[in-house]
Amino acid sequence: MPYLSDFILPGEASMTRRSPRTIPVALCGSALLVGLVACGAEEDPMGPPPEADAGPMSLPDTGPVPEPELMLGTGERGFEPVSDGQVLPLIRGPQGLQHVWISLRAQDFDPNRAIIALSLERERDGRATTEPYRARLPFEVDPAGVYVERIGIQLVVPNPNLVLGEDLLLTAGIENPLGAEGAASAHITVQWEEDL
Repeated sequence: MPYLSDFILPGEASMTRRSPRTIPVALCGSALLVGLVACGAEEDPMGPPPEADAGPMSLPDTGPVPEPELMLGTGERGFEPVSDGQVLPLIRGPQGLQHVWISLRAQDFDPNRAIIALSLERERDGRATTEPYRARLPFEVDPAGVYVERIGIQLVVPNPNLVLGEDLLLTAGIENPLGAEGAASAHITVQWEEDL
């Protein structure tokens, strides 16, 4: 009969029986089997299962999901609206990359489990200048309950040569499991922060 002590642990060349009190593996397996059989022998206190299923559960119809109004912004600590033609600072990051600060504000939008998508493309050829950005991030609700916002998203730009001196299209999208979707975009340019 094998014993637990008969098994070699990683890093040990060999093991011998350490004590006659070592529990045999077969005894452990038998105790587990007896426990499972004993639990399954009880009758269901709720009685037999019902004959028919209640069917799929449907959510109450609350009408159409309103289309949220999404406002595109910038800012590390607060929302600053972005407009067409605006120059945004390209920030040198501490780990050797660079980024643009993005902030979002939305009205008529339930932020529960919201997904944010961001892109920055060169206008002359449509080339993506950032990695695909899609993340589930929390939104903060303003004290008056009028809007929700997400401040200080770092949109990383791996190669600054793709964006400096170029006309760019910054696009943001939001969605939630209720089916609400919103999008906003702005035609921008970027410059190194220290050159602004």
